[in-house]
Amino acid sequence: MKHASFFPQFDMSDADLLPATFSLRSRRKDYVRFTEKGGDDDEVEVQRVIADYFKAYNDHAPARMLAHCSPDAKFNFVISRGSTMTMPHASGSLARGIRMVLGAYFDDVRLKFDPQRTRASASGTYFMFRSGDWKTRLAAELTLHFRRGGDGWKIVFHDAKALAE
Repeated sequence: MKHASFFPQFDMSDADLLPATFSLRSRRKDYVRFTEKGGDDDEVEVQRVIADYFKAYNDHAPARMLAHCSPDAKFNFVISRGSTMTMPHASGSLARGIRMVLGAYFDDVRLKFDPQRTRASASGTYFMFRSGDWKTRLAAELTLHFRRGGDGWKIVFHDAKALAE
């Protein structure tokens, strides 16, 4: 039995589909690009969670994505047109829709922490390619809100707002 893997092929004609700041190298392997990488333990941990979240998205593994979320997390996906979903609804939506995703990327991600280091947010531009080719693109401003608890940093709100293209 053969197992399908997600290894997209690229050629230079794809370059015009991406914003100038988004390199083909990052499109191949790195699903998240931070404005500043590294930092203290909290910053490194939140960066790891975001990278794992997007790797799971690109691996078509919604359960792995949601493992990085708090049980009370809320989701505002671009396709939900402003309505917020709870974890059970988001889980079903991801399970149905994630199969259509060719690639999802989070670019120019900026991290912010509250002074007590109990909450954080990550904002950047989110790109998703879908519908069987690299020409159908959705772009959004995405903010992931985090809360630190006994089990580490968890996403508590996935908030995406579509960008006009």
